[in-house]
This record gives sequence, structure tokens and C-alpha cells, in this order.
Amino acid sequence: MTRKRNKSYKPKPIKRPMVVAGFRILNPIHNIIERLDIDGTVDTINDIPVYTDGDETYQIVPALLGLIDWLELGAKRTGRTVPLGPLRALADCFHTQNPVSMEIFTACRALLPVLQRFVSVIPEEVARSNLLTVQASNYLHHKYDEDNEYTEPQ
Repeated sequence: MTRKRNKSYKPKPIKRPMVVAGFRILNPIHNIIERLDIDGTVDTINDIPVYTDGDETYQIVPALLGLIDWLELGAKRTGRTVPLGPLRALADCFHTQNPVSMEIFTACRALLPVLQRFVSVIPEEVARSNLLTVQASNYLHHKYDEDNEYTEPQ
């Protein structure tokens, strides 16, 4: 005689890794490093370093700082550590308009596979939550300038 289950069967939700989205997230930094490797420069508009992704153009420094914030949150929420010093140094070089040293360039290039592995294991819900947190932080940080006038985030 077989017993009937009291509860209905509910499959466990599958935690999808961020493999494809991880590539999309890290593609800009990969392109910046590749461009530095090819000719040692990046595009600028009015002396502001930028990169182009399709039809969109983004400032490099805010994009790098947003990526660093996103990665820090992911590391904190997953209990992992990610060495983000080279990315901070790269952002600082672009911010201060100093040349990127070979040491920083080499460290960033070596960091790419580490970031690729890290991003590929972040659960989707953590990645989405991090994105919303970083976007909200960026919005609030740039909402008012020195005169308390509204400014658009860059």
C-alpha cells in the first residue's frame, strides 16, 4: 500500500548564474583595457575619458566607480573577496588625467579573468539588487550640486 503525499510537489527555484549578463557587465572594462593595449589611449570628449557601447557614449570614471560599487556589494552579499585595487587605480588615473602605468595596466588585465569568474557565480537576485542599490546611490549622490540645484547623474 502506497501513501499519498500531504503536500503538493513544488520544484525548488533554480539559481541562474550570471554568465551572459556577467559578460555584458564586464565588457566595457575589457574594451577599455584592450584599447589601452592597442594604442595606449581612450576616446575623450572635452578632455573627459569616454567609451562607446553601440550608439551610447559613457564617461569612464563614473562607469568604473559604479562597477566597483556593484562588485563590492556582490562580494559583501556573497561572502567573497574581490581585489578591486587595480580598478580603483585605473579610475584614479582617468579622473586625474594621468597616464596609466604599465603596473596598473598589467594588474587590471590580470584581474579580468578573476572578475569574470566572480560575476558568473553571483546569483541573479543579488546582481539585480546590487544594480538597484548602485543606481539609487548614484542618483542621490548626484542629485544636488554645490548650489543645491538639480543636476542629472552622469
